[in-house]
Amino acid sequence: MTRTRNAPPPAASVEQQNRRLAMVASLTSNGVLITDSDERIEWANESFRRISGYALDELLGRHPGELLQGPGTDPTAIDRIRDSLRSTGAFSETLLNYRKDGTPYWVAIDAHAITDDGEGIGGYVAVHRDVTQEREQRAALAAERDFARAVMETVAQGLTVTGPDLRFTYVNPAYAAMTGYRAEELVGMHPHDVTLPAAGVDLDAVRADRRAGRTTSYRARLRRSDGGELDVLITGVPVMRDGHLAGSISVVTDISAEVEKQRLLRAAHEASVNASKSRSAFLARISHELRSPLNAIIGYAEMLVDALPADADRRAAERIERAGRSMLSLIDDMLELSRSEGGFFEVRLDRTSLRSVTAQVAEAMRGSHDLGTITLATEVAPAPPVVLDRQRTHQVLNNLASNAIKYGAGERGRIALRARVDGDTLVFEVEDEGPGVPPDMLDKVFESYVRSDATDATGFGIGLPLSRQLARVMGGDVTLTAAPGGGTLATLTLPVVPETGADDVRLDGLLVVGGYDRVARLTSAIARSGLTRRWCVAEERASAERLLGQRGFDAMVWLNPASASEATARFDARDWAETPPLPPTLVVEAATEDAGGTTPSGSGTWVVPAHASALSRARSAVLGGAHHALQRAIAGEGSHRG
Repeated sequence: MTRTRNAPPPAASVEQQNRRLAMVASLTSNGVLITDSDERIEWANESFRRISGYALDELLGRHPGELLQGPGTDPTAIDRIRDSLRSTGAFSETLLNYRKDGTPYWVAIDAHAITDDGEGIGGYVAVHRDVTQEREQRAALAAERDFARAVMETVAQGLTVTGPDLRFTYVNPAYAAMTGYRAEELVGMHPHDVTLPAAGVDLDAVRADRRAGRTTSYRARLRRSDGGELDVLITGVPVMRDGHLAGSISVVTDISAEVEKQRLLRAAHEASVNASKSRSAFLARISHELRSPLNAIIGYAEMLVDALPADADRRAAERIERAGRSMLSLIDDMLELSRSEGGFFEVRLDRTSLRSVTAQVAEAMRGSHDLGTITLATEVAPAPPVVLDRQRTHQVLNNLASNAIKYGAGERGRIALRARVDGDTLVFEVEDEGPGVPPDMLDKVFESYVRSDATDATGFGIGLPLSRQLARVMGGDVTLTAAPGGGTLATLTLPVVPETGADDVRLDGLLVVGGYDRVARLTSAIARSGLTRRWCVAEERASAERLLGQRGFDAMVWLNPASASEATARFDARDWAETPPLPPTLVVEAATEDAGGTTPSGSGTWVVPAHASALSRARSAVLGGAHHALQRAIAGEGSHRG
């Protein structure tokens, strides 16, 4: 018998349909359960038996509820299931069930009635889907959300969330407290409704960066509900979806106390600078007023010495001359020390010889002191010409020799003034035979206006502090130790400066800004490099600004503060906008461990590592890098001048 084309296939038998349905039910990962009209189990697929842990013969004829429900099952959910079955013959519900071994699990159930050709409900078929993992994940996410919200609600910093329209969708209590508004009042507002830009901040540029997906951090002021303003730091993180800004999360930190502290520091700094200027002007005027009569006294004393015979009167005239010169030297030291406190020192290198330096010091001592029976001997080791600042070196050695005469020579003592070259260091020594300096005072005597009580000699305690400052500005140091035969050994060390021609000196002037106690390593490297024959050292920014306005410098080296408490003084090229154009600037970071070269940091500045331990491993690392960076800056390579 042949079948007519396009005729429908013969209907499958009920038995075939049941086999097919059973095969589908056996293949699905969900549990399938069939019950009779009394809701007793007639059949369960393998997945249901695996989920529940029961074998088929343990399930047949039983009510699902008596096997699967337990103490944690929600009774209201059971009531909803019964009501749905009575009203619609179907239900969808999520229940907490229990396996045969008592393990709880969550299951999503979809059940429908099976009708018998309109004769009524013949049974029910239910699909069980194990959703335990999904419920646990949702519970974990909910717990994380609750924890995050608790943190956001209790954190001291302000937190805000904006949506795609850039309006607030959430603000925490801390942010609301900063503004004086209630949180519900702020939701729906634009951030710029309560945000004012700080000086120098372009909020439009900030918003453009945020739209481009870049994290922004900037200073601003919050406009409070009472009309006041609050200084804040805002860090905003954009939330991007498909390359478009979907909102942002911002952290708002109250920095009003820090801003006020900086304002007070600036005011105190300005007051200190003004006081220093007034003092310097006063001392300069006093110095001028004192110098005129002193010079007259010294001049007439010299005339008397030349005119009188070698008798008591002539010796009196000599004492007048020496006292005048000693007072003149003291006035010079006081004026120099005053200038250094908030001021600057200038170093000018010149070619000379060790013998010339020591001879000038010995001559000055004989002219300003009554040596009597004191022996002043000079010992100079053979050496080629040296390069140093003759005026500064002479000033330091004068102070050391004067101290030896006043404190350590005694009536018939001997003072030795020695000079030699030791490798790459110039060494000057002044040794006396006096009582020496007590060990606990060897460092204290370098503090201003502190002096040892080891002798009855008078003094103001300014010679040694000034001498150490001058030595460090020149790249060296001054130390005191016990002399081998008793007494005190004062040592001045200076770097050996290479002989360079005019064409080899790269810079006409270099400005170094930093404390005198930290500057010696850098100035020593500058001197040894032959980079320049002139540099100035200023201890603070105010002096540096005055120097930049008054003198020409080809480059500046900024020693960043070593401690966080000095952070307000850290270098920022933007802060110098009001000053004359900055020369190329090297920023030396005190806390940097690695001393391996320089790193361009933009705006005509370079960061040069300068940690003490690193410098001890490579003495010229700082200036080795600084030299090349400055050369590149002067030649116009790399970054441009600041």
